Amino acid sequence: MVFNFCKTPMSNQRYPKAVVIIHWLTSGLIILGLSLIFIRDLIEGKPTRLWMLGIHKFIGLLVPALLMIRVLLVLKYRKHFPDHELDLFSKIAAKAVHFALYLSLLAIPLLGWAQVSAKGQQVSFLGFIPLPALVPEDMDMAETLADWHEWAAYTLLALIFTHALAALWHHYFKKDNVLRAMTPILK
Repeated sequence: MVFNFCKTPMSNQRYPKAVVIIHWLTSGLIILGLSLIFIRDLIEGKPTRLWMLGIHKFIGLLVPALLMIRVLLVLKYRKHFPDHELDLFSKIAAKAVHFALYLSLLAIPLLGWAQVSAKGQQVSFLGFIPLPALVPEDMDMAETLADWHEWAAYTLLALIFTHALAALWHHYFKKDNVLRAMTPILK
């Protein structure tokens, strides 16, 4: 059986399936990555804390890769996207929030990678593919980068909250197709 993840109904009422899958996969990974860090602070055992941090770092390296795939899909399948007929303010707000989300999904992992590099630790993908240090070892810089990484993550949470509220507002108050167009319904 062949799956066509980019097939879109002729009515153009939904985003291409590949875009929907990447959207929700990225959302799930972000929720998991943030949850691991918040829960990690409540755990006493060092091995468990290290394991949770390792998964957080793996997700941090995976999310920008998914973002790049998403950007390529958006560029390739943009003409298949639903036309939501938004007013000018809504179009500008949606573009601004999406741009800020994309920027955050790239900046936060880079800040985390730079933070680990500044601590003098090796960053590796999948635990065995070594990645180059982004900055030289410097503990003061590591502390600053840790603060930036944390505040960028809180900013991402605020952007996600804004994005979700806007989708719910469209669905329940404007009663348009904005939310339904991105739901992970497989047909």
